Amino acid sequence: MKTSISAMFTVLILAASALANPMVELTLSPQPPHNFEPPSHHNESTNLSLSIKDAQTGAPIKDCLLDLSLAHDGSSVTFSTGFPYVEGKQQFALTGVTAVGGHYDFTYMFPIRGRYRLDVKVYPPAATPKAFEPFATTLDIPVSEQPFAVHNAIILCTLIFGIGFFSAFLLKRWNHQVAMLLFCSGAALALLTPARPASAHMGHHDDMPQAHDAMEKIGTRTSAMLTQSIALPAVGQLTHLSFDLKDLKTHKGISSAAAELSLVLEEDKLEIYKAPLRVKDGRLALDYSFMDGSDHQLTLKLWRASDAEPETFQWTLAVEAIEPPKKRIAFSLSILAGILVVGMGLGLWAGGSRTA
Repeated sequence: MKTSISAMFTVLILAASALANPMVELTLSPQPPHNFEPPSHHNESTNLSLSIKDAQTGAPIKDCLLDLSLAHDGSSVTFSTGFPYVEGKQQFALTGVTAVGGHYDFTYMFPIRGRYRLDVKVYPPAATPKAFEPFATTLDIPVSEQPFAVHNAIILCTLIFGIGFFSAFLLKRWNHQVAMLLFCSGAALALLTPARPASAHMGHHDDMPQAHDAMEKIGTRTSAMLTQSIALPAVGQLTHLSFDLKDLKTHKGISSAAAELSLVLEEDKLEIYKAPLRVKDGRLALDYSFMDGSDHQLTLKLWRASDAEPETFQWTLAVEAIEPPKKRIAFSLSILAGILVVGMGLGLWAGGSRTA
């Protein structure tokens, strides 16, 4: 993926809110080195941390259980982002993860600008189920466009306006051939540029290996079976990824283990997601919406109770690219065509006034 996003946010939800618990304080913040300026310059991901503390003492509440769901609020996007299949859709969902030590850290690359909603449900630790009442809240994360993307858009619009202006000016004044050449160049630029934005991988992946419904990997002590709800997921589709983990000796599901899952874009060697998970009754799962039509490397690290080093399992997932909606392409074309027409109108006026 060729686009990265920048944002500045810090979110603090106090337990006095209507949906929260008056005994618990929930905080979302970026981790160093980003401080409060995530993500991400030059295709970097953002390290995020959810902290759960006692509202009165400030002490961390260890081993709380969390359900997380991140969605993009499409209503905050006025103009095309180049990723219309992300706008207004859920990006990922996790259930039953553990906030070890009173915090839950994860890494995510926000695909586009706009406002994101992180829905969080907090449950008391399994060891003390009556420590507090479960509660739910929503954290708003505003993400702004990267400065270089804004600069590129300004340069493109200025170029189209200039071509329209000078082609009309020359047409009005004297050199019709040069004017028509400039006009045709501007029209071609306006028509072709938004059709295949650099921020998206378009086209069909006939050369890609087809994904399988289930793919098994064998470790030193454990077998890991990955099952996808969609054999070949497409960009913007929420795909359910589930893992069945069995002991190689007993052939039974492992009762519990710590795990970490990460996703990397193979083309750019870019980590776009990483989060700790908790294995329960031999299974763990993730719902995830892919943002790029290319191969992704999925890595699962598993720590059994007595293991100092993790077992590592890797899969390559093929994701199908999709074209932007025709309405979105037409809208982008109309904006660029309008800039071209305005430039031509001013050029005709300037050429006519000089002649007069």
